[in-house]
Amino acid sequence: DGELFKDEYSLNLWHFNGAVAMDNSGVPDANGSRFYIVQNSSITNELAEEMLDGGFPEKVVDKYLKAGGVPNYDFKDTVFGQVIEGKDVVEKIAAVARDEQNKPSEDVTITSIEIGTV
Repeated sequence: DGELFKDEYSLNLWHFNGAVAMDNSGVPDANGSRFYIVQNSSITNELAEEMLDGGFPEKVVDKYLKAGGVPNYDFKDTVFGQVIEGKDVVEKIAAVARDEQNKPSEDVTITSIEIGTV
């Protein structure tokens, strides 16, 4: 049991397809240690309209329409990276067999990673 800390998110980082983020478990200021990569290649036009009506910037909505993602996580979970190259690897990881608790049946190990800035 670690100490709780305030939710952190940036108004400049969004849950576009390939975003690397940390889950806050749905409870304010109760962040866990679950990290994920957003894997959703499209959003609906209906959702885009709802986002515009809800105050999302038009350029962000346009990017969601082009790249996909999960805008429902914006302003909740912390985005701290973006997969630029290697989305095929993300797809392979997502396709591994999982048990009834959605845990991979066999360990998935990332043996190397390259971190850069854009």
